[in-house]
Amino acid sequence: MRNFGNCFTKLFLIYLVTQCSSEAAQITEDYEFFELGSLKLSNSSGALETKYYITLGTFFLGLRWDEAVTACLTINGSLVSIETEFEKDGLDNLLENFVYNSSSKYGVDYWTSGKYDLASSTYRWTSNRTPFPQWAPWGPSEPFPISVDNPVGLRFESRKVATWRIPTFRNKFICEVSPPDMVVPCYSTNDLIIVLDSSGSVGSANYLIAKQFVAELAAGFTTHNESHIAFAVYSNNVQDIFRLDNILSPAEIAARIMAAPYHASGTPTDRAIDAAVAQFASLGRAVPRNLVVLTDGLSDNAALTRLAAERAKAAGIRSFAVGITSSIDMAELLAIAGGDASKVFTAANWAELVQLLAPVSSGICP
Repeated sequence: MRNFGNCFTKLFLIYLVTQCSSEAAQITEDYEFFELGSLKLSNSSGALETKYYITLGTFFLGLRWDEAVTACLTINGSLVSIETEFEKDGLDNLLENFVYNSSSKYGVDYWTSGKYDLASSTYRWTSNRTPFPQWAPWGPSEPFPISVDNPVGLRFESRKVATWRIPTFRNKFICEVSPPDMVVPCYSTNDLIIVLDSSGSVGSANYLIAKQFVAELAAGFTTHNESHIAFAVYSNNVQDIFRLDNILSPAEIAARIMAAPYHASGTPTDRAIDAAVAQFASLGRAVPRNLVVLTDGLSDNAALTRLAAERAKAAGIRSFAVGITSSIDMAELLAIAGGDASKVFTAANWAELVQLLAPVSSGICP
């Protein structure tokens, strides 16, 4: 993640304004991102820092919501999603400090990632599809009757009066930038099986890192009660740590993962894939089925692994290959992923594996 510190990032926005004479004039407006501050938001591995940025500019009147979404991407962020009361209170305090210590004004609307979802008739944070909380601090007479997918803004009057509303056409906005090693929670129904290479080449210390990665990834899918998750390790044989039909709590799932034994033997990746295919078939649920294979190198039999991957693809399973270290074989990883390069993820070493949490989790649950 880029380190912005307290400096400004200058961006330039060019848009066309159509005059009454139908003659288009090109106008350049510049605005700056200013770091409001950061909050430590909790996930299963502890408190991770999320930074918040606000837009400034002497003549900057704001952007449309879709333009603001794109602007946040330029700093590897997204429009802010306010998911907990802790985050709301913290952000309100950051805004209060910012307005008090600057020439900015109270009574300003800022775009958030919130938007009305016509399909589910629910307001959601578009960055992760989470529905709005019951405590949503809507302003007076808000939200008004819906006929289109209205985006939502935060109207900041003061720290004690910060409400959510459907604002006007152009507004300033707030971006949030989360750590790259933070799993993206999945709030749609998915079944997921994770299989972990437990061969001798991994090593006990690296195996612990791999299990921590699996525990983090699994935590992103225990946030939605309708999703099922399973975990297995494989060496000479495949060992189920827990299956898709388990009734474990999120804490119990994490504990089972971290207690998984290290076998330190062969790498029969084909058996692990076939075992996952059989388990999906036994449950028979009509939901997206996802398989994640973590390995540090070549399987015992590349031809058998390729055939097993083809059987998984034929069964409608979306397979993701995660390869660690320089010993991996890209051709085999691509075969495991059903020939889809977007489902292949690699880390040069075990220390970098954590950086794949966000891309893998968001790939499984886009």
